[in-house]
Amino acid sequence: MVIMSRQSNNGSPVPSPIDIDTPDGSILGADLTDNETQYTYQWNEKQQQLINDYKKYHYEMMFFVDELEKDGPEGKSINMPKKPKGDLSRLLGDHKQMSKLLSGKHLHKYLVEKRATQDIVTCPKVSDFGLFTSLENILEYLKSGYEGLKKQNSTSIAVCIDYGDWLNVAFQLHYIEKLAGKISVTWKEWLKANVDIQDSYARKLREVAELLGKYPKFRTLGLPFSEIYQRRKQIKAMLETDRNVAQYWQQAN
Repeated sequence: MVIMSRQSNNGSPVPSPIDIDTPDGSILGADLTDNETQYTYQWNEKQQQLINDYKKYHYEMMFFVDELEKDGPEGKSINMPKKPKGDLSRLLGDHKQMSKLLSGKHLHKYLVEKRATQDIVTCPKVSDFGLFTSLENILEYLKSGYEGLKKQNSTSIAVCIDYGDWLNVAFQLHYIEKLAGKISVTWKEWLKANVDIQDSYARKLREVAELLGKYPKFRTLGLPFSEIYQRRKQIKAMLETDRNVAQYWQQAN
């Protein structure tokens, strides 16, 4: 799947896209240069907007109450912040099913029931192209792929897997070029400056692509990427401990 040589220009081995631990941060470890936690829950655009609306509302309300306490009530009712129309509690209700701990055959059954009828993919596959030898060559595909990813429905796990493959290849190329002295910026800095995608999100995409890339049937799941990511450890255990289940998900159709 990954069409990269496993050796760098100076003979040093190229790190795995999953288990490396470089100064830029590791997909398995916390990025100490990042103030956010390693894994940030991925809401869809509408849900994130509702969260942002409530954050703004409570921020403005804090100042309103502070001024009310200091200056009294005169003229304050006119300037009171308006509470968002959306119900924040529905975000909890939407994900009750996700919170249930599933494993083994129970998880397998649940995932099979969530398969979609069609596999819609808009991001090209890395394997459809030749050898990429520099970040400059792959940058165009990273940018266009990310634009397609942002426009996709949240249930399009296939696009996330394909784009995660692109990120894994780019991650290895960055490692090689940094060792060779061609670039000096960290992976996180390069990614933000050139693709405008947060490293925290990119790490999730890379990890899921590495986990599910060899199992074509997962591409048909009608589940949001956020749920797949939350269940990744249970999915990994399921595939590693049950050969029949693993063979099912390895089928193309």
